[in-house]
Amino acid sequence: MGSMKLNIKKYLSKIQKLKIYFNKIKIFGSKKIYKNCCLNIFLSCIGLVPLNTKQKRAIKFILFLIVIAFNSSCAVDNSKKMNQTDNKVICETKCQSEFAMIYLHGLDSKSPSVQELNNRMKLKKIASQLNMSLAIPRAKNSCKGKLCWGWAFNEKEIKEGITTIKESITKCHLNHKKIILIGFSNGGYFAAKLYSKNLYKKINKNIFAGISVAAAMLKGNLPPTKEKLTEKFSFIIGEQDKYNYDNKQNYYQQLKSNSKNIKLYKVMDGHVLPIKETSQSLVELIQ
Repeated sequence: MGSMKLNIKKYLSKIQKLKIYFNKIKIFGSKKIYKNCCLNIFLSCIGLVPLNTKQKRAIKFILFLIVIAFNSSCAVDNSKKMNQTDNKVICETKCQSEFAMIYLHGLDSKSPSVQELNNRMKLKKIASQLNMSLAIPRAKNSCKGKLCWGWAFNEKEIKEGITTIKESITKCHLNHKKIILIGFSNGGYFAAKLYSKNLYKKINKNIFAGISVAAAMLKGNLPPTKEKLTEKFSFIIGEQDKYNYDNKQNYYQQLKSNSKNIKLYKVMDGHVLPIKETSQSLVELIQ
């Protein structure tokens, strides 16, 4: 009986640590979900409640997040200011985990806009919480007098963008990490093109864990490709984004028919990079 009390105290202590962690991360929604999962972990550990498949998946997911949290070792690189105006890549965080993200900005002026700086702050926060390194390159193409990753997304623009991404990987020492390519708006269109045409493999097919695209839902038909789309891919789109939201979702549906690894996150907002859904998509991609 004494041993049973000791085990209960031990598990209650673990549950308390879980609560502290989930209160800190504040990304994935309802705290009630976490409390229920923690209770299920406790009851299953003492043999009172069997777990169904859905509960096992949820607990596995939570344990995955805990491993990330307790193994976090990120150092912020303050050698570059967030509002830099040159075309050099910023290596925002350097973490010890195997994951990293490369962020492709939207159509922007030489001096980063308020929205761009806001996006960087969001991603910096997410990178720190998920123990991911973060590289922020600047596009070198010009569209209507602004920096962009492409407009027609022709061979020249795609080659230029791929070169810039490769430079980010080298400068930020990401060669041995699993990389998520995350694109916003114009950068999202570019990332989606790389995915739909399997062109990301020209960068390094062995290090990409997935691609996440925000505020850039492509319309029209999927370009033909001989190869299967195998990597994970997510769309994040605001239903009030009048320039990018597609009610028919033709492009998304075509991608989904060609790959089982496509996911769509819709938010009741406009042309934004939502921190909650972006975090959720990243966690799904690195699992």
